[in-house]
Amino acid sequence: MISELDAQVGRIFWAPTVESQSLYPYIKGTKKQGRDAYRDLPRAVRTADNWKLIKYNVKQWETTQLFDLNKDPYETRNLANDPAFRQKKQQSETRLVSEMKTYHDFLNFGKPNGGTQP
Repeated sequence: MISELDAQVGRIFWAPTVESQSLYPYIKGTKKQGRDAYRDLPRAVRTADNWKLIKYNVKQWETTQLFDLNKDPYETRNLANDPAFRQKKQQSETRLVSEMKTYHDFLNFGKPNGGTQP
């Protein structure tokens, strides 16, 4: 029988039948191949006034999405390239970079593979 302590990981309760693999070797950079699903993970930030910025790379293409969740809760209208929202996008990107630094996330969207590989 699995104990509650064993089942609790990061405040997420896992069923005893769930099999998982640590992402630590990938994050640390000691393991290069593995789950492609974990490559190019998006980074996102949600503001107090209910805006959401998402950044990710798809096959070396940097993608940015910006949503006003007050008016568009289902994220159907990407405002990232709308000049009317340029300032909100810049503010959100600045906040995202700040949060990434806080958590020692050094992904660089401007470089191939986020700057994680030579």
